[in-house]
Amino acid sequence: SVDPTNPILLSNRSAAHLSNGEKSKSLADARECIRVSDGSFTKGYSRLAAAMMSLGRWGEAKAAYGKVLERDANNVAARKGVEDCRNREVAQNMAEVERLKKIREEKEAAAAAAAAEVAE
Repeated sequence: SVDPTNPILLSNRSAAHLSNGEKSKSLADARECIRVSDGSFTKGYSRLAAAMMSLGRWGEAKAAYGKVLERDANNVAARKGVEDCRNREVAQNMAEVERLKKIREEKEAAAAAAAAEVAE
């Protein structure tokens, strides 16, 4: 019989869910994998990071990769994952800055148009 609390099973199922686009299910299984292993099954953190990345939760993914690196400082995939998270966070922040800049410019243009209309 299959043990539903087996961290290997939960880890593999998390990966399967992610490959099927079932991000929330992948996240749930990754979290459960970590819980049932009391955090000792490093692969669970890798699965958690992958699920978080798929959801665009870069900071949480980076933290999960950090847990992998605490246990295995030479883990190449986790090092790359941290770098990817940082790059995506920077890109997301830059996009937000541009969005806010555009809103400010639109407000300033509207204010200038309203002032010109009043001046006429």
